[in-house]
Amino acid sequence: MPVQFLTDDERKCLSQFPEQIQDEDITAFFTLSASDMKEIHRQRGEQNKLGYAIQLCALRYMGFSPNSIADAPLCVTEYVAKQLQLNLESLSG
Repeated sequence: MPVQFLTDDERKCLSQFPEQIQDEDITAFFTLSASDMKEIHRQRGEQNKLGYAIQLCALRYMGFSPNSIADAPLCVTEYVAKQLQLNLESLSG
């Protein structure tokens, strides 16, 4: 018989971005290195570049990639997009 390892609330936390991310964490985990930039620019299109970058940073920050990167806090999306010199609306496609 299967046993539920995590509660529904725990499972929800492990599938999405937290609502708030501290500025120090944004700087530490969402700053792109030169090698990050090189890999990101291999992607085609602004939407893919921005999405890939956010997934990469989310993996560093949380240890997993959330179900929807479109739900990333605006401050994170702005910070990453600014580094890539991309339009924020790139993710809306």
